[in-house]
Amino acid sequence: MDRRRAARYLVLPSLIGTAIAFDVIGGAVCNATDTTKRWYHRPSARAKDHLGFIALHGVHIAVVAWLFRGDDFDWHFALVLSGWLLVSALIVIRSRPRLKSPVAIALTLAGMATAFHTTGPTPGMEWFVPALFMKLLIGHAVPPQTA
Repeated sequence: MDRRRAARYLVLPSLIGTAIAFDVIGGAVCNATDTTKRWYHRPSARAKDHLGFIALHGVHIAVVAWLFRGDDFDWHFALVLSGWLLVSALIVIRSRPRLKSPVAIALTLAGMATAFHTTGPTPGMEWFVPALFMKLLIGHAVPPQTA
């Protein structure tokens, strides 16, 4: 493989991985703020809006399964992670208000354990599963706390 072709195979995953990192890690921090939570949980927001936002992140999972999980698309990783994330999000969204936060934390921890034990870590992207679950389940799916 010539140098230019090798560089292309290294640069594209690096750029895409950086973009995913900014979105997921930045989103995990942002979604934890009351300001962001108030925006996403405004009166006009419905459960399907929250599920749609979370489902959209299946693209992130698919990209990781494609670029960072070996030579072929890792269907097992994509299906396990997407399925757990969507079912967990539905459970959190449908939980009683006072239980949303502990349920989200429990499902995040269980999701991380499930992902690591059934699919294994993603070399160089070990942060991806915990940060994604924190962003979407703990951050996005849980409304702001009322005093």
